[in-house]
Amino acid sequence: MTTKRTYAMLFQAETEYGTRSVGAYLAYTEDGKIRNHVSSSSRWSDPDYVRGDFKVHAYLGNSTRTPDPDPGQIWGCSIFMTPHRMNLTYAEDATKLLRRVTNGMTKLEQTDGYVQSADFFGWSMRVARILGIKTFYVRATDSRARELNGGNLFRETSGAGVQSWLSQVSHEAKQGTLQFR
Repeated sequence: MTTKRTYAMLFQAETEYGTRSVGAYLAYTEDGKIRNHVSSSSRWSDPDYVRGDFKVHAYLGNSTRTPDPDPGQIWGCSIFMTPHRMNLTYAEDATKLLRRVTNGMTKLEQTDGYVQSADFFGWSMRVARILGIKTFYVRATDSRARELNGGNLFRETSGAGVQSWLSQVSHEAKQGTLQFR
């Protein structure tokens, strides 16, 4: 029996090669569990597998400047794919997804106005709107937050909750207490 998928967006703070960032990834819920297409054992047979490599990204602070004048500043939003393997079918599907989002962003800019490259929340919510996503999860920023969330790594929230989480991430980055993935 196949359960209908509810598409979702997962938000987390992360660091890679010394560069701090925030990211929004596409996922889905099925049988009450959050699933990411990347971790799916049947990834290549999953009709939505290309979504697992999609990311809305923004930098957090400026790790190239010492000392960082504003370690909590979120800036430089972009949308891209991060594939580890690719074949022609994947490339075509990835292109369709990126084109759908890019065209949607252009249309929303014409109707709703320009979103600055430092507005990660605005970018993410527009992508969610384009893809019909109404479910959001944020990653617990520390062990205490996970404890309050029943031990779960991600907690479901609203758009306003995502905005609040981003403010918290920015604040914790400024304080030097943010725990990254």
